[in-house]
Amino acid sequence: MPQNPLSLNTVNPAGALVANQADLGGALRTTTTPKLTALGVAAASIIKGGPGRVQRINVVVPGSTAGGVYDCLTTQAAATSNQIASIPPLSTAQIGALTVDANAATGIVVIPGTGQTLAVIYE
Repeated sequence: MPQNPLSLNTVNPAGALVANQADLGGALRTTTTPKLTALGVAAASIIKGGPGRVQRINVVVPGSTAGGVYDCLTTQAAATSNQIASIPPLSTAQIGALTVDANAATGIVVIPGTGQTLAVIYE
């Protein structure tokens, strides 16, 4: 009878069980929350100039048009062909966290919509 592979888990210093996952290079990592943040992103920005992972976009200030997250190295290279996620123009009552959880093979560029201010959680 076939069996699923055993899952490997780690116990963190607080004694809680943490599921392991592989990072972009295939190395084992013991946390699923990226450690890097870009705060107050209100203009087109290069968040990371290399491969990475965007976990979440927090909409701090809503806008009137949609923004986007792109897998490229420059703001000029951002296009629908390399778009990872769309950041909708939310109302004040709707603002909050948008889970992206996507890898970027080239780089991470974020272009907020008109009036949007964002916080980007990435690695």
